[in-house]
Amino acid sequence: MSKADKFAKAKSASTFEKVGRTSAEKANVVVLKNIADRDLVDYPKNNEDLSNTHDLEYSIEKLGFTDPIEVTGFGQPEGKFMIVSGHRRRVAGRNKGIEFFPSIVKSFDSEEEVHNYVLMANSQRDTAKDPLLFCKRYKMHEEYLKSTNFEGSIVAEIAERLGVSKQQAERYSQMNRVIAPVWDMVRDDLVGMSSVLPLATFSELEQAEILTILNDCIANDRTLTRPLVKDIVDSFKEGKRTYDEIFSSLESEAENLDDKATSSKGIGTNREEGHERMKGNDSSEPSTREKNHSEDGQDKPRKTPTRKDEDKTCPSCGYSY
Repeated sequence: MSKADKFAKAKSASTFEKVGRTSAEKANVVVLKNIADRDLVDYPKNNEDLSNTHDLEYSIEKLGFTDPIEVTGFGQPEGKFMIVSGHRRRVAGRNKGIEFFPSIVKSFDSEEEVHNYVLMANSQRDTAKDPLLFCKRYKMHEEYLKSTNFEGSIVAEIAERLGVSKQQAERYSQMNRVIAPVWDMVRDDLVGMSSVLPLATFSELEQAEILTILNDCIANDRTLTRPLVKDIVDSFKEGKRTYDEIFSSLESEAENLDDKATSSKGIGTNREEGHERMKGNDSSEPSTREKNHSEDGQDKPRKTPTRKDEDKTCPSCGYSY
C-alpha cells in the first residue's frame, strides 16, 4: 500500500476533508436556488409583523422580485427550506402570485446559530418610525443572550446589535416593563413613549391605576403631553390616586402662582401657564404634537383627542380650559 493510500485511510484525512467542507460552507459562497413556495417554511420565532406588505408589493409590481430571500435546510425534511430572512418578501410575493422564489441557501450548525441570524437580520430593517418594535426586538435579543449565558453588558451588546446608543437601548428595556394597555395608547398616538417610560418604576397594579387616570384625561379633552403626564405621575407618587384628586390639586397649584407673582405681568403669565399645563398644553411644548422619536428620547406626532365636554372656566380668574 502506497503512502498516499495509507494517508487516505488515516483519520487525519477525514478530519481534513471535514474542515475543508465546513470552510467552504462558511465562506462567502452564494448558493442560489429557485424554491417553490410550498417548500418554504417560516421560522417559528420570527415574530415580525407580516400584516403590511403594500410597499413590497408595489416594488414587485414595478421592478419584479429583485431581492432573494435567505433560507436554510438546517433541521428541515429533505427538500424543505426554512426562511431566516425575507418573511415579508415571501408574503408580498405570494400576494402577487409568485410561486417560485429566488433564494440564498445558508448553512448553520445549530439552532442557536439560526436564531441569532434571524434576530440580526430583522434588526437591519428600517423601523425608526416604530419605537415599540425596537422594544420588542430588545426583548427578543435579551432572551437569546440570556439563553446563551452571555457574559458582559447585555444592554451594550443589544445596543450594538440594534444600531442604537446604550442610552436608547436602556429606554427600550425600560419600556418592556410597562403594561400592555399603555403600549396600546402609544400605538394609537394618544401619548408618547417617552411620556410613559416613568410608569416602568411602578407595579402593574399601580400602572393600571395611572392608566385609568390617563384615560380620564382623554375623556376630558386633555392632551397627554410629557409635562402633563409628569404632573400626573408626580401627583400619584404623592398619594393622589384619582383624576379628580390630581386635577383639583393642580388647579390649586395654578391659583397659588398668583400669590407668588410680583407684578401684574407676572400674575397674568403665571396664571396662564398654570392653566395651560392643566389642559395638557405647555408653552414649551405645543399640545397638538410631540417631537419625532429619536435617540434623545422624543416621540412622533400625536393625535389631539376630540373635545367631548364643554369648556370649563376657572371661577377665580375666568380662564377657560
